[in-house]
Amino acid sequence: MSRFTVHIRRGSDEAKVWIASGEADYNEGFSSKELSEIIGLVKANRQKIEEAWHAHFKQ
Repeated sequence: MSRFTVHIRRGSDEAKVWIASGEADYNEGFSSKELSEIIGLVKANRQKIEEAWHAHFKQ
């Protein structure tokens, strides 16, 4: 299981989501509905996110 996270910001709203599990580690400001949508997007795009993470940190 990967230990990667994605951080989401919009204005003063912030969230951190574990990519592998799709669980929110932190949420400040997003509504439950918005957070559910964010988690859905993370889960749907898990492979792309992990590939981008590896490409970015490989440099």
